[in-house]
Amino acid sequence: MLVLTLILMVSLLVVAYVAVDRLSVVNAEIQQLVDQTMKKGETLGKLHVDFLSSVRAQKNAIMSLDDESSKANAELSQAAMTTAEAHLDELTQQVARNQSDVQTTDINELNKAMDEYAKLNDEALKLSVENTNSKARNLLGEDIQRQVDMLAARFQSWLEQTAATSDPKTEDLERMRAIAGILRTTLEIGPNILKHIESSTSDEMTGQETKLAAIQEQILEGLDKASGGDPAGQVEARATLAEMKGTITKLLQFSRLDTNNKSTTISLTTAKSVVDEVTKRVDALDKLFETEASAGKERSSVAYETARWWIISVSLISIVVVGFIAYLVTRSVTGPVFEVRNMAQSMANGDLRNRIHLEQKDEVGELSAATNMLADSLTRIVTEIQKVSEGLGVSASELTGVSNQLLSQSETASLKATSVAGSSEQLSSNINTMAAAAEQMSVNVASISSASEEMSINVGTISTAAEQTSTNVSVVSTAVGEISDSFNDVLNDVREGSRVAGEASRMADSATQTIELLNQSGAEISKVTETIKMIALQTNLLALNATIEATSAGEAGKGFAVVAHEIKELANQSAKAAEDIARKIEGVQKDTRQAVQVIQNVSQIIKDINSSSDRISLSVEKQTRSATMISQNVGEANKGVSDIARSIAEVAKAAGDMSRNVSEAARGATDVSRNVGEAAKAAGGISSSIHGVSEASHSTNKSATKVHDSAEHLDRISRDLRKLVGKFKVNTEEVDNA
Repeated sequence: MLVLTLILMVSLLVVAYVAVDRLSVVNAEIQQLVDQTMKKGETLGKLHVDFLSSVRAQKNAIMSLDDESSKANAELSQAAMTTAEAHLDELTQQVARNQSDVQTTDINELNKAMDEYAKLNDEALKLSVENTNSKARNLLGEDIQRQVDMLAARFQSWLEQTAATSDPKTEDLERMRAIAGILRTTLEIGPNILKHIESSTSDEMTGQETKLAAIQEQILEGLDKASGGDPAGQVEARATLAEMKGTITKLLQFSRLDTNNKSTTISLTTAKSVVDEVTKRVDALDKLFETEASAGKERSSVAYETARWWIISVSLISIVVVGFIAYLVTRSVTGPVFEVRNMAQSMANGDLRNRIHLEQKDEVGELSAATNMLADSLTRIVTEIQKVSEGLGVSASELTGVSNQLLSQSETASLKATSVAGSSEQLSSNINTMAAAAEQMSVNVASISSASEEMSINVGTISTAAEQTSTNVSVVSTAVGEISDSFNDVLNDVREGSRVAGEASRMADSATQTIELLNQSGAEISKVTETIKMIALQTNLLALNATIEATSAGEAGKGFAVVAHEIKELANQSAKAAEDIARKIEGVQKDTRQAVQVIQNVSQIIKDINSSSDRISLSVEKQTRSATMISQNVGEANKGVSDIARSIAEVAKAAGDMSRNVSEAARGATDVSRNVGEAAKAAGGISSSIHGVSEASHSTNKSATKVHDSAEHLDRISRDLRKLVGKFKVNTEEVDNA
């Protein structure tokens, strides 16, 4: 056994050594694949992402319209570019360790492209941060626009002032034309500045600057004529023009720098070609890394297959050698083991007579001796169990007989106790019922006695009251007749008031309709006055146009100017008259609406009065009918009360006799109730005692049943033990010696 164990250990060591050696080769290939190829691919991916982030941030900086956004995006672009350059340095070191000429060439080209892009990126970001085109647009949209609006407002006020002249002259017309001219010129400033901002060449910018200077000069020259030769009126306009000139100079300086367009040009032309070159080099390196990864994967697969075949071969050889040696050793061990197995099978079948006769000092000999000792112990145990089971069977039979007798006696006692308990409960229930009935009878008789005495007293009182009631009823009958007559008078008055209120309500409705028609007529008159005012306004405008044309015609148009002036005066008078009519009509309409409201309120009040009169009329009719019925009923009641008074006198006498008889019956009922209560208590005590006997009998019966069940169970155990012990075969001589 020791030799076999040593051989197994050596075989395992050989297999483990080969497995470790081959797996080391596989691990080296995989480690190279992960540490070199995969890391290079990961670094290249990070470089590409950061580079594209820098490009995107650069374009955002160029497109931003405010300085803060441009600076923020420029910082993002430079930070991303710095990170990309760090990844590029790391990738260069990784490629240098791999010593691949093709990868080294591509990484050098990528370094050149990245350096060139870094320079272009710095230049584009510097221009985008200056943001001069956006600043120029802001000046145009804010300061220049404000100044243009101020000049336009001033020129517009001059134009309106000149046009409002009642008798315009030729110089007024010339002034209006001058104002209109410089107003148009002022409005051309914004579009020309915008063209300068959008220009991309120096010649275009110079042309726009010349045009803007001419526009400003034209406005200055036209100020004197437009203001009517008033120097004071020109002060504000000249100050605004001076301020605008400084703003335009500053704006043109920003526009001349043209940083937004320059940065956009760099980003879309030179920088774009460099970005394409960087992307091209990144794609080339990515393909090289993929090729390298495929080759590393192939080497790892070959190393894995080689290691697998080495391990399988060594394992098979070890299995063959160990199997042959195990066969030789097994043959020297299996003989004694078979004998032990056969004896164990015999013992399992119940035969304890066999023994093993083997003289060996090894583990197999010790196993044989232990098996013989086990057989001896089992023989002694089986014999003892057989003796105990026989004694247990005898005891179980005796216990069964005793339990049967006890069970029979307890059942008889239980039946008798149950019968007696039922009878006692019925007796107790009947007595309790009698006691309750007697007590209730006593209470009822006492109540009757008390009521009869009280009735005797009340009957006397009622007799006296009945006589007084007869007298009162006669008085009431007379009063009810008078009330009925009064109700008839009130009913007639209410009906007359209701008729008058209805007539007033109809008249109020008619007045309301008439005033509504008056209000509608006022509204139509208001529409007519509005039409008159519109006609007067249009006539006034026509007269103004005629005056301007007559002035332009000179001497030939003087007569026409006089007529136009008269027409204008008539139009003004018509407008004033229409306004007076409108105000008066509005006052009439207001008074009319108030009158309508008052009449509507009066009409509503009249309707409420009419409704109340109707309700009063109905109520009075009901009360009249009720009074008539009461009068009739009171007459009949007077007769009935007289008869009742006579009957009550006779009842009073009979009530006195009944009161005495009921008192004697109450005393007898009290004695019966007391005697029945004492009998109920005695019957309750008997019932409780019988219940105790019945419960004891039931308890004894249950105990006897349990004893009988235990005896039967014990007898079954005894039979089972004898049956089990009977399966074993033992040597009688060995048992006797033991």
